[in-house]
Amino acid sequence: MQPVRLEGLPPLRENPFNGRPLEKSEHHLLGGRDTIISSLTSLIRQRSARMIILKGERGSGRTSFIHALASQTEKHHSFTLFPEVNHVSRLLDETYSMLVGFERPAHTTAMIDQMVNAVVGFQGPLQLLSYDFPSASGPQLCNVLQGMSPALKRLKAMVIISLTPEQEQAFSEDLLNEFDSIIELEPMFEDGVREVIEKRVSSVSRRTWSPQSSFIESIRELSGGHVGRLMRKMRDFVDESRMSGSQVDSVGEWQNEEEPSKQNAHSTFTDGEAEELEEEDASDVDFTSKEIFEEQNFSLDEQEEPPLPPASMTGIEKRKAPQPQTQLPTGMFRSLAKRNRDSMSDPGFANVVENEMPPELPLPMHQDDEADLWIEDSAPLVEEEVYTPLPPAQSNNLDWQQLPQPPSTANPYSGLAKRLAGLTPKKPRWQSQSLPLKVEKLRALSDNERIILEVAIHREFSPSDEELRKTLFIKRPRMSQLSNGLYRAGILQTRQQGRSRWFSLTNDARAQLAAWGLLEVEA
Repeated sequence: MQPVRLEGLPPLRENPFNGRPLEKSEHHLLGGRDTIISSLTSLIRQRSARMIILKGERGSGRTSFIHALASQTEKHHSFTLFPEVNHVSRLLDETYSMLVGFERPAHTTAMIDQMVNAVVGFQGPLQLLSYDFPSASGPQLCNVLQGMSPALKRLKAMVIISLTPEQEQAFSEDLLNEFDSIIELEPMFEDGVREVIEKRVSSVSRRTWSPQSSFIESIRELSGGHVGRLMRKMRDFVDESRMSGSQVDSVGEWQNEEEPSKQNAHSTFTDGEAEELEEEDASDVDFTSKEIFEEQNFSLDEQEEPPLPPASMTGIEKRKAPQPQTQLPTGMFRSLAKRNRDSMSDPGFANVVENEMPPELPLPMHQDDEADLWIEDSAPLVEEEVYTPLPPAQSNNLDWQQLPQPPSTANPYSGLAKRLAGLTPKKPRWQSQSLPLKVEKLRALSDNERIILEVAIHREFSPSDEELRKTLFIKRPRMSQLSNGLYRAGILQTRQQGRSRWFSLTNDARAQLAAWGLLEVEA
């Protein structure tokens, strides 16, 4: 068998292959299981309750599969710690605390009834309950599920029990018949292996990359299609490839793409110009770009200023000294330097400079009856201030008496300002605002939102209400977030008082609660 090589791997931020399960936010990285995920997602959205056994070997991706499925529903209750004693009662207590709360009733039957009512009253996609205990033995799980199956079958939810083949062997036939279906995570074929690899690489790379078919066949044969072994093999291949010389350069290339250098940040030429400049660089004088760049851009103190024309020259042509053609730098600043040189040599720019240049004045001279005094250029020239009367204003046939005169007050600008202020509409001091009611949001409120709604029925409140925040055990930002969410759903209305906002229950929400029989309407 020929050695397996990973070729053409693009620059990566990190190694995307690891042995940990996928989280709920990483559901897009799951590959090879799209058909099963789609079928279970349809059941969740159609509110068709199921009890399912998810069977697979250790490392087959059962936990990642459950987390990916949890991204398709609003509530996911996961149970992964197997209790040491009193397995059935402890797991029932944990399930009750997740679904209802911590105030457990005295009787188990009443506790199960409350769980059933809490799940049935939930509006939206089915809730997901997953029980995953890989460390528990098969007989222990068999006894636990025999005691919990009557309660789990009454819940209108998607219940998934994760098992290994060894754990399933301890289950009796009657217990297996209590479940609606058994889903087995089989080893992946070449298409699934390719999908997993491409998704993982694309999550940490800017470039699209597709592995060769020969590599997919080899890695599938080495791992047997087992997800855990596939992750470990790919992790080793990627580490080995990144530590080689070619991948070291690729990592630096990724860093250049991710964090552009300061020189690129100030560059203004396009990719097309860069390609043209690279072709022109081959015919330029043999200078390195670094030396030319430092010479023309950073050695400002060492550059000699062009010689100034003598003061006796009167023509503009004599003032302009011929500018030598400077050598353009090679590299990223070549296009910018070329544009600057062309703009300075543009005739239109020279004409503008010539027009703006003041005419040459004769040397100042002071004359009197005794002698003539010439003044040097460096001596300050003292001139007498001569008052020149302003020319009379042209009337242009306008009658200034017909124009409105400002009122004779201390502030001559207050008259028009007051009249303009009268045209501005005044906002009422108390302004209430509300949005259309969303009945779906009113049906599916959280615990904190229900308490806020109950307070809003009786009085107004603001996000700074200290009593209400202590009741909810939250701070002001969270309080403001909850209030704004209820306001956007049309449940609360707001009014502005200075810099504070006060929330209260809207009439639509009050009428809807009264229609449901939850609120009495005052006669």
